Amino acid sequence: MNLDFLVEKCQAFGRLEAAIVDPRSEVSLSGAVQAFEKGILEPVLVGPKAEIEQIANKAGLNISALRIVDAKDDQEAAAKSAEMASTGEVHCLIKGSLHTDVVMHAVLQPQYNLRTKRLISSCCLMHLPTYERVVFLADMVMNIAPTLEQKVQILENAVDMARALGWEQPKVAIIAAVEVVNLKMPATVDAAIISKMADRGQIENCIVDGPIDLDIAISPESAKIKHFKSPIMGDADILIMPDLQAANALYKEMVFMGKADAADVILGAAVPIVVTSRSDDEDTRLHSIAAAALIAHNTRK
Repeated sequence: MNLDFLVEKCQAFGRLEAAIVDPRSEVSLSGAVQAFEKGILEPVLVGPKAEIEQIANKAGLNISALRIVDAKDDQEAAAKSAEMASTGEVHCLIKGSLHTDVVMHAVLQPQYNLRTKRLISSCCLMHLPTYERVVFLADMVMNIAPTLEQKVQILENAVDMARALGWEQPKVAIIAAVEVVNLKMPATVDAAIISKMADRGQIENCIVDGPIDLDIAISPESAKIKHFKSPIMGDADILIMPDLQAANALYKEMVFMGKADAADVILGAAVPIVVTSRSDDEDTRLHSIAAAALIAHNTRK
């Protein structure tokens, strides 16, 4: 199972209006054109019009079917994109060639009303050629050392993403270095509390267990060897990592050493946000856009 199914699901909904924020690079423009041609997006290019057209011409990209909203620089492009999202003119924000913090600064401005009661966090659907299942990973981008309360919200955002992409009752593993509670390891304590909250119905639409070490979460054989008894026996759908450093390191190991395909989305705002890295390949960009579009379709529905 690879991530092409995300594109196929999007095509059934039709194109979604999305702002491409400051697409002053060949890769961001080609991503917008590809998403348009595959029937995923109705992209609105927000940025310096003359520069965008010049880059497209130089790269041989036909953007004649795409609307351009002129903006003098990256900050104005981010502000205009956030305003368009606030009025419902677009339903998704996709970072172009500007820095992520410029996009997020605009999103967080109170006049655009894009903040919700949820924590803003990242989640990524991963497919590795050496692993037969796909898994969600959170949070690799936004929250450096999440509190217990923030971990619950990171989990809830990830569950919402999984359900929008087709997982009705995802299995969530709260990852720690060991599968028992150790009072000297705060991550295990947090994991046990979150697991009990799910047992008591305080976290819905998923199956949660923790603390669980990574091998048990993803390997049925490891769970069997260790005589681990759990609703999650090597078949976790979502991995909630103890902090950003662990999540980010695992993500990069999967991508650069495991040759994983990925679909990254920022969640918790009124619209999904795609902030792919400059080093991400074409497939990751397309699949991230498709995942965000599916989340937006689900929210509207």
